[in-house]
Amino acid sequence: MEYNTIENLTVYNADSVEEAEDGDRVIRVELTNMSGRGDDGEPVDTDFVTITKGTLRENGDFGVAPEFPGQSKSVGSADPDDLRLIASGLEEVADSIEE
Repeated sequence: MEYNTIENLTVYNADSVEEAEDGDRVIRVELTNMSGRGDDGEPVDTDFVTITKGTLRENGDFGVAPEFPGQSKSVGSADPDDLRLIASGLEEVADSIEE
C-alpha cells in the first residue's frame, strides 16, 4: 500500500500561534490517500482522516513547536458528511462532560 498525505492541519488550543505557550494542547488532523492492492488482491484507492494529540513544547529561539508522542487514531473515510457528523457528535459529548 502507498500512503500519501493530502492535507495536514494543526489546531492549537490558543487564539493564535503567537499566543501558544509551552504545555498547550495541540491536535494534528491529516487527510491521507491509501492506494494499492488489498489483502484480497483487489485495488484500493481511498481517503481517510486521522487525528493525533500532542503538546506544544519550548523549542529554544524558535518559540514553541508541536510534539506528537502518541499514535494517530483513524476516524474513518474522508466523506464530508461523515466528518461533520463526527464533529457534531464530539461537540455533544464535550458539552455533556462539562455539565
